[in-house]
Amino acid sequence: MMQDQVPVSRGMKVFRLSGGSEFRGRVCSASAVWVRQHWLRRAEICCWPNDCPACEWQAARSVGFLAVLDGHGRVGLLEISPTAFERFAGLLCLEHGVRCQSMVGVPFVAVRRGDRCPLMVEPCGEALGVIEVGAMRLADAVACLYRLPGANPGETPVDYTERCRELQQKRLAAAVSAEQHRLARR
Repeated sequence: MMQDQVPVSRGMKVFRLSGGSEFRGRVCSASAVWVRQHWLRRAEICCWPNDCPACEWQAARSVGFLAVLDGHGRVGLLEISPTAFERFAGLLCLEHGVRCQSMVGVPFVAVRRGDRCPLMVEPCGEALGVIEVGAMRLADAVACLYRLPGANPGETPVDYTERCRELQQKRLAAAVSAEQHRLARR
C-alpha cells in the first residue's frame, strides 16, 4: 500500500529492533537526521558544542533517524547507528555503481540477530515511488521524540536550534544534578 500523504501529527512511531528481530520497509527520507544524545534515565539530546552540562558527566553517542514506510503503510522513524547507515549507503553505491542521488523509495531489510549484535540494514530490491518525508517534517518528528517544541511560524532554523539548545541545557543540567544526587545517596 502506498502512503498518499504524510501524517499531520508531530510524532512518528519509532522502529527499534530488539535481538532476533527483522523489519522490512521502504526509505521515505533523502537522508537521516542525526543527533548526539546522552542517557540520563532516558535519552536526552546533547547541547554540543555549547556548554553541554552532560558532556562533563558522560560521553554522548550519535544516533540517526530515517523516515521509513513499514509493510502496513505507516510512516515511522528507524533508529540507526552511524555505522549501520554508512554500510547501507555503501551497499546502495555498490548496487547502483555510483553514489545514489536519493535513497527515497529504496526497499530494505533491517535485522538484529541478537541483543548484543549490531543492526544490519541492507537494500533488497528496486526503488519504487513513495511520498518523501521532507527534511523539516523529519526534524520535527525527531524533536517531538525528545520532547522539544515545534518551530514557530516564520522562525529560522538557526533561531529554532538556538531556542531548543537553551531549553535542552536547562533540562540536562537538572538531569545531571538529579543523577549526581541519586548516586550520592547510595
